[in-house]
Amino acid sequence: MYMRREKNIIVILAMTGVMLLHGCTEGWPNVWNEQAAPAVSPDRAYVDARTVILQAANDIDPFVRTHAMEAIGKVLTSREAGMLLSGLDDRYATVRFAATMALGELGYTPAKARLKALVEDRQTDERVVCGAIYALFRMGDTTYAGQLGAILTSDFALGRSTAAMIMGKMGEKSAIGPLKALQADENDPNVRLTIVEALARLGEKHSISILESYAKGYFLDLRLPAIPLIAEIRAPRGQIVLKSLLKTGNPPRVRVAAAGGLGILGIKNETAYSVCAMAARHPETVMRSAYGKKHPLKPAEISSLQQLAAISLGQIKHPDSIGVLMPMLQSADGAVRVAAAMGILQMQAPEARPVKTVSDWTPKGKGPVRPMPKLHTSGGMD
Repeated sequence: MYMRREKNIIVILAMTGVMLLHGCTEGWPNVWNEQAAPAVSPDRAYVDARTVILQAANDIDPFVRTHAMEAIGKVLTSREAGMLLSGLDDRYATVRFAATMALGELGYTPAKARLKALVEDRQTDERVVCGAIYALFRMGDTTYAGQLGAILTSDFALGRSTAAMIMGKMGEKSAIGPLKALQADENDPNVRLTIVEALARLGEKHSISILESYAKGYFLDLRLPAIPLIAEIRAPRGQIVLKSLLKTGNPPRVRVAAAGGLGILGIKNETAYSVCAMAARHPETVMRSAYGKKHPLKPAEISSLQQLAAISLGQIKHPDSIGVLMPMLQSADGAVRVAAAMGILQMQAPEARPVKTVSDWTPKGKGPVRPMPKLHTSGGMD
């Protein structure tokens, strides 16, 4: 009898512990019960993050190189434009396209001659042509903008999709007509999605409503692109939609993307931070908690969740985010390393970022230079 009561007490305590553990983060393991990450110097974190991105620009994996080019345009400065110019010669069109877009984001005018040559060369991939046109547009040169209309009627679906995306990013209302004309006859689902996104960027109300329905729908390949865009364009119902997607019951990647969207809107939310922090630290645990132990998890899904979590942490700008992101700079997954570096660099304005070398961090005569963390990459550069 005594033994039976003792076992019952143990079971009750265990169940109570599980309820407490899951209650604090709305169905996910409790990130707050973990030992706090050690304090990290923000300046040191920014130097390490910049180094990771520059190393990734020379990674053997074109997927990682593409991410690195995007990151340079989003979170670094024109001091790194040399890496982008090298990217224009990459054998993979995705890397070349990302390099053109990043040059445009940085407004790096010394690249204008190279960009014009790409547009005028008939052998250039249509996606790269679109990226070069966008970069020149950002630099004040609209000479080639009319070519986007011709690419919209191309037989190359990726070319049509890229042209539509660029027309949306340019913000010219005159593009609404051509985009709607393409939408009426387009059969490729990826191109149709890009057209909706472009029209939403241009403020077309019906497309904004469609974008919101995508975000709340079933298919992840529609939801994940729609969620951050709702925040970027400041959709009228954006805050309501994003808060609903942050709630328990939504897939982990949807919750994490919604948390980042709220960060873009400048909305402070502790739940958003805890959701992203847990996904960044323990992505497989989070996925198992959502889908069950028997659900087959793909490495790409784990990587995608960690990447989204890292970028969202940078958008949320919680003071503890850097401590979560720093260990991710040493991930074996190059895309995760770049995402973590982006997250860290998003925490500070570009003009305030230090560009010191490792040797700057230990005064002369006061001990050895602290080494950079080991980075799992090939062909990297300091």
